[in-house]
Amino acid sequence: MSMKFLKTVAGAAVSSLWEKVSGNVVLKDSSASVGIGTDTPDVELQVVGDLKVGQDTASTLGSDMMVDIVNNTTGQALAVDQTGTLAANSAVMVLYSNADQDQANSPLFGAHLDNSGSTSPVMSLRQDGTGDVLQVKDGSETISFKIADGGDVTLGSGNLVIGTAGKGIDFSAQTATATGTTTAEVLNHYETGTWTGVITDGSDDATMEATATTGAYTRIGNLVTCTGFFQTSSLGSASGALQLKGLPFTIFNNNKNYSSLSAGYATSLDITAGENIGGYASVSAASIILTVWDDTGGITALTDTMWTANGRFMITFSYAIS
Repeated sequence: MSMKFLKTVAGAAVSSLWEKVSGNVVLKDSSASVGIGTDTPDVELQVVGDLKVGQDTASTLGSDMMVDIVNNTTGQALAVDQTGTLAANSAVMVLYSNADQDQANSPLFGAHLDNSGSTSPVMSLRQDGTGDVLQVKDGSETISFKIADGGDVTLGSGNLVIGTAGKGIDFSAQTATATGTTTAEVLNHYETGTWTGVITDGSDDATMEATATTGAYTRIGNLVTCTGFFQTSSLGSASGALQLKGLPFTIFNNNKNYSSLSAGYATSLDITAGENIGGYASVSAASIILTVWDDTGGITALTDTMWTANGRFMITFSYAIS
């Protein structure tokens, strides 16, 4: 094993450049640079040729590496190859996580010239167009995230977490409507949950049946869809026009966001045959104005005189929020 610092300095002249200080060999000129394989280093230390650092003489890739930093047992901790011709892992760079891993096992990070390598990195980058551009694997070698060569992104496990409120999936690259006016193209909200519906006249609430007061909702973007089955056990002091309050979000205050509903089922109500229960959004509020309609009398308010003590109905209702 030999070390060559300057190509053209004769052995007799070395002592004029170097000195031993407390067991260390140092340059006499503190402003000088060190060149290994070059007479004219551009920086403080320049190596022209391969570099290997470590104690492992059994490393099978060391002679092929441009830079090879080895651990003290069986393999590389960091390997950088210039040519990409290595049969074992065809790597531009491979980073190993601990002393027990070598080129035959799974490196922590690998940047490959092609996808023919025998290693299976936790993270790999490729540039030849024949494999995934990026792969991230978990400890069981299952791909948890990848970007395919065509641009598709796949989550093998876990969720896509939007970490900032108001941010989401941007669809602005799509072709927007040709006849309407587009106001937003970012899907920035999704949630599901429950809500508690209560029959009221706006001031006094009816007493709800305990098993028929909880509804469900789904919000996608600014569109909320609510469902539920609601029943009273007593109207109490509620009188006049009735509402169903308790929607999970306030309805947007804009005429273009009015929405209506038709009850899919209703019973124990004092209404005329052929009349149907309906309703519409109460803007700037979290309630539905209840109505009765038929094909001759049109739409009128649903009042306490039409709702019996144990009146009940089920609904599906969608509305917009700001």
